[in-house]
Amino acid sequence: MVSTQYMQGRKKYDRPQAMIFSDSENLLNGDIYGVEDENFIILTDDNRSEISFGLNRIENRNRMINGTMRSYHTVDKLTISTGWSMIPSRRASNFYQYTETGKGQVFGDQEGNPGEMYTTDGGAGGLDMFNWYQSHPGPFWLFLCYDRFDNFAGDPLQFFRLAQYSQIVHVYFASFDYTVVKRGIYDFWNVNIGLDEV
Repeated sequence: MVSTQYMQGRKKYDRPQAMIFSDSENLLNGDIYGVEDENFIILTDDNRSEISFGLNRIENRNRMINGTMRSYHTVDKLTISTGWSMIPSRRASNFYQYTETGKGQVFGDQEGNPGEMYTTDGGAGGLDMFNWYQSHPGPFWLFLCYDRFDNFAGDPLQFFRLAQYSQIVHVYFASFDYTVVKRGIYDFWNVNIGLDEV
């Protein structure tokens, strides 16, 4: 079943979460199509460290007979890394589903106890991220929301796009590691990921 997830309803603040993993590069009018945790996953911003970007220059560089260096540049590829400390192992106590407005609903358990949200923004917890990693040995799309107004060049409103996903990168997982820091009603995890541009 394919449905529309209304991203506007996912914003806790003026800007949405910084990162989305998706099977598709289509994010239309701020909405994404598919089923959460199957076709895409919105990562929590709780206790997330900085997002680090590096450039890996693909080139053939050789010294010429006169000693000078010559390079045949092909392309620059991004490497991206970030991590989370002490995040819940899952986003909610029970099954979690988004309504058409984008607001989430946590279902109660069989005893009638109400469900509880564990991440403050409804984003994926540690195990949610790990499940995505295990089910995606190949490439997927990474949506990033940070100040890249240059990616909206030619748009008269380019300087007012802070609340939108400004960069989309086709990536592979380069690394994924996690540590179970504390156990309780739910566990707290430290998670670190590395991504390489396709």
